[in-house]
Amino acid sequence: MRVSTGFYPEICHATGPDSVVTIRITKDRARHLKEQGTPVPVGTVITLRVLKVTLPSGEIETLITDLTPTELPYAEAISLYFRRWGLETHYDDLKNKFEVENFSGHTPVVVEQDFYATTFLSNMAAVVEEDAQAEAEERIRQCSHPYKYTEYRINRNILVGTIKSRLIKAVLEPDPDKREKDFQRVIHHIQRALIPVRRGRTAPRHKGKKANKHSQNRRRCL
Repeated sequence: MRVSTGFYPEICHATGPDSVVTIRITKDRARHLKEQGTPVPVGTVITLRVLKVTLPSGEIETLITDLTPTELPYAEAISLYFRRWGLETHYDDLKNKFEVENFSGHTPVVVEQDFYATTFLSNMAAVVEEDAQAEAEERIRQCSHPYKYTEYRINRNILVGTIKSRLIKAVLEPDPDKREKDFQRVIHHIQRALIPVRRGRTAPRHKGKKANKHSQNRRRCL
């Protein structure tokens, strides 16, 4: 896992690209862990392996693992970590596009209902995106004139907006023929919103936190 620069000092002050550190749970740390729902006895010693990675921007990425160098060599560990990027972008979609944390109420029932409904909608979007991507790639291969870029993908912003506004109506259509036509219209609309894939690009990471990110009195309905 990746840790922030404000994590335990033993980890942040580790020297070298691959090192082993020990963390002793003090009374203060035990209290904080208990408040977070993970009680750990005072005096517990945790041994972790710390990996330091220099990104192309010059920033140092700090990773921790409990696997030994024999089980997972340094080079393989770095390669394996960056394969998680697909998951990272999915979490970004859930939090910022589908707004999974934007609940319509405070009770446990409402929070669970909103969470499961948003997760279901996200899964439906993934299925639709896969179909639209496959058809779009086939259309590009059969196109007589060359495209400017060699690789394209579905615009997720358009995908989410289309899913929210059109897919629910298509699913609720009782007539199978009309439902299939509505679904194909959704696929066709999404396919029109292709964006090129530009490998190797980087963007600055914004680490600031917004207070009251989702205000209920200004909540947008799906």
